[in-house]
Amino acid sequence: MEHVTSFDGTRIAYDANGSGPPVILVAGALGGRPTWQPLVHSLGDTVTTYAYDRRNRGGSSDAAKVNRCVPVAGAVERELEDLSALIDEAGGSAVLVGYSSGCQLAVLAAARDERVSGLVLYEPPYNDGSEDEAMAPGMPGRLAYLVSHDRSGDAVRTWLGEVVGLPEDMVAGIEASPEFATMEADAGSLVYDAALQSEHPTVRPVADGVRVPTLVVRGGDTWPFLATASQAVADLIPAAELRTVEGADHTLVPDAVAPAVLDLVARAGRATASTTFVICHGAGGSGWEWHLVRDELTARGHRVVATDMPSEDDGAGLADYADAVVSAVRAEYGDVDGRDVVVVGHSLGGFVAPLAADRLRARHLVLVAAMIPLPRETAGEWWQTSGFTATQREEYDDEVAAFLHDLDPDLAAEALRRSRNQSGRMMADPFPLPAWPDIPTSFLVFRDDRFFPAPFLHRLARERLGVEADEMPGSHAAYLSRPTELADRLLAYAGAAAPSAQPAT
Repeated sequence: MEHVTSFDGTRIAYDANGSGPPVILVAGALGGRPTWQPLVHSLGDTVTTYAYDRRNRGGSSDAAKVNRCVPVAGAVERELEDLSALIDEAGGSAVLVGYSSGCQLAVLAAARDERVSGLVLYEPPYNDGSEDEAMAPGMPGRLAYLVSHDRSGDAVRTWLGEVVGLPEDMVAGIEASPEFATMEADAGSLVYDAALQSEHPTVRPVADGVRVPTLVVRGGDTWPFLATASQAVADLIPAAELRTVEGADHTLVPDAVAPAVLDLVARAGRATASTTFVICHGAGGSGWEWHLVRDELTARGHRVVATDMPSEDDGAGLADYADAVVSAVRAEYGDVDGRDVVVVGHSLGGFVAPLAADRLRARHLVLVAAMIPLPRETAGEWWQTSGFTATQREEYDDEVAAFLHDLDPDLAAEALRRSRNQSGRMMADPFPLPAWPDIPTSFLVFRDDRFFPAPFLHRLARERLGVEADEMPGSHAAYLSRPTELADRLLAYAGAAAPSAQPAT
């Protein structure tokens, strides 16, 4: 057992094991270093795990206590300071693995501290899916009172019965077990878990601030409210992924969860490494359209190539568009390593992006509100063969209303000024690849898109790529209206290890 000193002088106990990328294990209520040993064993030596006792439990002290009373005010901030000290100890960055209420602490840390490189959340007990599970008002203070008045056993029973919701016979069984003495000794730490759940009952206020690869895991046989909460967290955190461990309940199954943790660690490593994003814009567009997303990505240490394709050239075919993209990449960065490249295609750029990705041997292909071609299909035929022409949608004569309706008026006017004519020449060329490139492919739908309605694109992604599309708010031009969120999504995809698409033929 080792110790690190937190900001207020509290000594936090931890066990470090293994070698490789750091992973900090954040336990739930009444859990600690011993809780994590089975998972540490399953993870092996390929990562360095830091299993720690949260303050006021196990081997960790609590410098904030006054005459055995744990102050409720500032409790959450103190725990975040403890976690910050551990990240420092781990070398300045880490993936956080949270269990139950430990997930809430991990999410807050990820939203506030850019040194958190990834999250694995096992059954976060948020109330986003069930208001019935809200904590009783005043619970943190009530627990603090019980502990400070030598009633630690009552504090544990209150937590198990009123917060967790266990029936009386189960609480009595736990009380009769040998583990109850340890729970009583650590009862003061319940004030911190209660403060977390009382002050941060839902993930919604902080979800948009989580910009790292995130994996939410739940047991297939867990309590319904935890299953619902896990789904809600996966839906609300941008590009988070949900996995279900069949046959498991709220008890973490180490051999089932360890591979997911290792996968997330690998994704986090790829996402934090410098990635070259190659943008294939839509019809009549230009690289300028993506300047706000470019600024977001470059500010985070990544490279962006967003060139103008030959949209106005009546002599340019589909191959010339792909040539323009690939040539721009090589002119800027030479013979790039495809393992560092993510190609993004928007709208008509969906015909170009697979060709560029194939030639660049890209790591990932992201289609954003894009057309999905079949082998030998032309872009001119696509409107009919995809079912677009039969799709029920409102028609707009005004380009702003159709494409740019959620933009600031000045930005919308600038976008219109910079728009270019789109030649029909390239739309006559058949898509030349005999099959979809063997490259992991993701599809992102813009929920408020009035040109390509979200239901239509969801169906198209399922039918033509065999993938379930993700969705975010925004018009067809969300790269201008929501650049930060779109950049977050692209970074998450950059770290993803998605299966290759299985297109129809």
